[in-house]
Amino acid sequence: MKLISLTLHNYRKFQHAEINFPDGITAIIGNNGSGKSTIIEAIGWAIYGNKVARTNKEGIKRQNAAPNEECYVRLEFELGGDLYEVTRIMSPSLAVDANVKANGVVLASSATGVSRLLEKKIGMDYDAFFTSLVARQKEINALSSRTPGERKKSMLRMLKIDAIEDAVRKVRDDRKGKESVVKVMESTLKDVDEMKKDMEEKRAKKDAMISMMQQLEKKISALEKEAAELEESRQKEREKLERYNELEKEASVVREKAESKRRQIAEKEKEKEALQKKKERYEQIKGVEAEYEKIKKEKERMEGLREKYLLVKQLKESITALEKEAGALEETIKELEKKIGDRDKVEKEAKEIEAEEKKIEERKREMESSIKIKKVQIDASMAKLKEAERERKKIEERGADSTCPTCGRPLKERYELILKDFAEKVSNEQEKIEKLEEEQKMLLNEIGRLEAEERELRKKRAEIEAVMEEMRKVEQEMNHAVESKKEKERKISDSKKKIAEMGEVEFDEMAYDSYRKKIEELLPLKEEVAVLRNEVARLPDLERQIAELKKDVEMLEGMAEKLRAEILDLNFDKKRYEEIERQYEEKKGEVQHVREQKIRMQGEIKQIGAELERMHEEIKQQKEAREKIRELRKEIAKLEMLAGDRDTGLLNDFKRYLISKIGPTLSYHASSFFNVFTAGKYSQMEIDDNYDIYIYDNGEKFSIERFSGGEEDLANLSLRLAISQVIAQRSGNLEFNFIVLDEIFGSQDNERRTNVLNTLGELSHQFQQVILITHIEEIKDSMQYVIRTFEDEEGISHVKME
Repeated sequence: MKLISLTLHNYRKFQHAEINFPDGITAIIGNNGSGKSTIIEAIGWAIYGNKVARTNKEGIKRQNAAPNEECYVRLEFELGGDLYEVTRIMSPSLAVDANVKANGVVLASSATGVSRLLEKKIGMDYDAFFTSLVARQKEINALSSRTPGERKKSMLRMLKIDAIEDAVRKVRDDRKGKESVVKVMESTLKDVDEMKKDMEEKRAKKDAMISMMQQLEKKISALEKEAAELEESRQKEREKLERYNELEKEASVVREKAESKRRQIAEKEKEKEALQKKKERYEQIKGVEAEYEKIKKEKERMEGLREKYLLVKQLKESITALEKEAGALEETIKELEKKIGDRDKVEKEAKEIEAEEKKIEERKREMESSIKIKKVQIDASMAKLKEAERERKKIEERGADSTCPTCGRPLKERYELILKDFAEKVSNEQEKIEKLEEEQKMLLNEIGRLEAEERELRKKRAEIEAVMEEMRKVEQEMNHAVESKKEKERKISDSKKKIAEMGEVEFDEMAYDSYRKKIEELLPLKEEVAVLRNEVARLPDLERQIAELKKDVEMLEGMAEKLRAEILDLNFDKKRYEEIERQYEEKKGEVQHVREQKIRMQGEIKQIGAELERMHEEIKQQKEAREKIRELRKEIAKLEMLAGDRDTGLLNDFKRYLISKIGPTLSYHASSFFNVFTAGKYSQMEIDDNYDIYIYDNGEKFSIERFSGGEEDLANLSLRLAISQVIAQRSGNLEFNFIVLDEIFGSQDNERRTNVLNTLGELSHQFQQVILITHIEEIKDSMQYVIRTFEDEEGISHVKME
């Protein structure tokens, strides 16, 4: 397998990067975290998918990528003379899809399909791929720095031989599980012969009960015949009983109706007697109605006069009260007119204050304008003063022998005159500024005095406004009083007109009281006459009702006599009926009892049948369990043959066989690499049965600790490459055309680092592509090609080919 190119888009920290892999030695250089190892991870992700990633799938897509953007990796490589292009894409919803082409022809187009096809083509799963093609410093150092036991464990893990131990453990767990199942199943086994004997006893019991049930059916038939005969007699007596009850019920109803009629007659007679007495009372007081109506008419006439009399009296009293209230309002109006007498004077004073305020405001504006003018003049003089001082200073710095900055002529004797002239200018401007500042100060003082006068005027204006507000309130109150007085005078006038319209009214209060009392005395008697008239009117109808009730009683007594005769003709004997009923119920109970015996026996027979079926099924299950135990014991024996206790079994034998072959195989391949790396100085390395490492020097075997640090590094690298080659050969992949060395320098000094770099040239004869991942900047000059990774200010990684 040979790498051609790699494209990353929104993968990890890369926004977009394209890398071409040349033949020879290529270094991927960059700071930690800049994306060096991400490039190798991306190769694995393109081939094997998410299981290669160091994080969950949410961490694969670039963190700041737009939500609608895709993440993808495209890898091109050669394998078996064919050109492969694999693309793996993660959609915005984090769903992963993939496709792979060989020589432009699509071979697979789904995430799992692509991984499955490439794993088969390459001949390695992702663990074998990375172990064989990527060598890391910690793995290389561990080969010599650890104890032989730790070294053995590490090498077996890289070569996947520790998977046999997992298989042994699983076989033993499976065997123990089956042994537990057998133990449980054996604990539930029963004696089948004893179960068959119980079944025969149950069948005999069932046959005996079937015979007994047939006898019960015969007995039920005889009892039902006797019960039918009793039922015939019972039915005849029951018909007599029903007719007897009907007649007794009718007789009882007739008797109750007759008794009810008699009670009604007695009540009606009492009511008739009471009405006779009311009639006598009515005859005594019926003349009261005419007298009551006469007095009532006279009283109603006097009530009309009384109503007019009371109205005139009320109007006169109202006029007196209104005249008194109008007089009080007149006094109030006079008082209020006095309070608002000075209103014109106050309004005049308010106008004068307002005019004075306007004058002060105008004067202030004039002075503020003058202050601004003074300030402008002061600023202009200050500018002139500074300019004069600046020019004087320039001339002083140049000296008397210099030329005039204005006309260009020599200064000489004019030097002192010019300085004096500038001094006078400065002095004049200073005097002018002082005068302007004094005038400005006087203006400010005047403004302060005017503001004080303004505050005093505002205070006076506020006091006057308060007085005017109070006057407005008094005026409103006075207007209200005037309106109230006019309203009361109008009411007085209206009342006097009404009195004049009604004229003089004469009314006798004593006569009115006499009629009123007489009406109160006669009203109860009048009402009693009305009630008695209605009651007496009911007397004829009551006498008719009594006569009809007496006729009903005679008729009901005749009906009762006829019913008594029919009951005697029926010849019904209640005791005889009860005896037949008792005999019938006893026979019926006996039949029911025998039937219940039969039902219980049927249930027991059914239960025994179900029990026989259950026992038959249980015997069948017992036989099946015995057969299952035999099968499990066979499986247990096979599993024990595969992996017994104390490292016995075929799997353990196979593991020991592989381990016995690992040492010589690794020694062979490591010796080949070490011979090349040392230019033939050391031709042989050996890993013994204890996993100790030895190097042969002139045919003599020495422990690796005897040699220098640089030679130890080369020996470790040779052994790590030998492990990769064994994994590749075991996977059936003989096209081992590239190797990745990931941070293999670690903390080596410059000398040991140089030895390894010199070795890489020899390694390039073994592999078409050697890719070195490192953060050490100094090694770039020793490389054929450099791929540099770096981050920008936004944390996005980039690559650059140097």
